[in-house]
Amino acid sequence: MKTLSKVFRIIILSFLIALTAAGAGMLGAFLPNMRERYMDKVITIEQVDKKKEEKEDKEDESKN
Repeated sequence: MKTLSKVFRIIILSFLIALTAAGAGMLGAFLPNMRERYMDKVITIEQVDKKKEEKEDKEDESKN
């Protein structure tokens, strides 16, 4: 009975290791694509100071 439980533990352990390796392999296949997806993105951040100045300039022009 002890040998059967040891064999059963080893089988389960090896099965879990195989599942982990398969999961890591699938995860590794998807993650590199994430980096490539965002490589060509242009940064579109506006500074609030410039936007306020532009707004004030437009108001001044509309008043004149």
